[in-house]
Amino acid sequence: MRSGMCKTVYRRTGRAVAAGVWLALAGSLPSARAETGAADAAAVDALALLQAADRARGDPGGIVWEVNVVSRDGGSENALGFTVSARGFDLLAVYTAPPRQKDARLLMVKRNMWFSRPGLSKPVPISPRQRLLGDAAYGDIAGTDYAGEYDATLAGEEQADGEACHVFDLKAKSGRATYDRIRYWVSKERRLGVQAHYFTVSGKLLKTAKMEYANTVAGPDGAPRPFISRLTIRDALLGDRETEIAFGAPTVKPLPDSLFDLNLMTR
Repeated sequence: MRSGMCKTVYRRTGRAVAAGVWLALAGSLPSARAETGAADAAAVDALALLQAADRARGDPGGIVWEVNVVSRDGGSENALGFTVSARGFDLLAVYTAPPRQKDARLLMVKRNMWFSRPGLSKPVPISPRQRLLGDAAYGDIAGTDYAGEYDATLAGEEQADGEACHVFDLKAKSGRATYDRIRYWVSKERRLGVQAHYFTVSGKLLKTAKMEYANTVAGPDGAPRPFISRLTIRDALLGDRETEIAFGAPTVKPLPDSLFDLNLMTR
């Protein structure tokens, strides 16, 4: 039998279940049991790849860093600054700039998000999808849990800026995800997300993004591993509009539960 290609799709629920990647079949087809075993192994590899890429944008124990957001539109420029404390994909962001926003706060816990500032009696619910500045959404500050919040199809392989990448088509599992659909390029060699295109449910391209990883943090074995340093977002229709999120040098340290307690947000 001639060799062919078989594309499978995986869905991640409470446990990683059926899934797949592109599998090259040579010679005769294997038995059903062998084929299923190969698909299961491929599914684990695909999920592990997304999880590895996610780890370069967050830390399960805790991480603190300075984040600056600059939006450029034609000749105008606007900027925001934050001190961000994150654990996994939950975060507390405290505004450091501009002066009129100083000490205002953003809290995100399990993709539920609230805003508070001095003088407010209680936090105001907001959506991670709401615009933060320029083309950046509130959810972009924390990054996106691609492995957990999206159903993914491994669509093939492509070059991105000369780098060989796996390409994923991601579809949000719920309306709480920052984006409805994403096409995501993950470096085959570095296992890092390097490029993303963001779409509406209907398939309209909203914006594109490129990621850089000049920062490092210590991995579980103590060895340094790459960490996000810059996210550059461009409007898909207005090519001269650009938003840059710069992530300062991160500090990895345990963070207490109280930091992410909504009841303590305005105290």
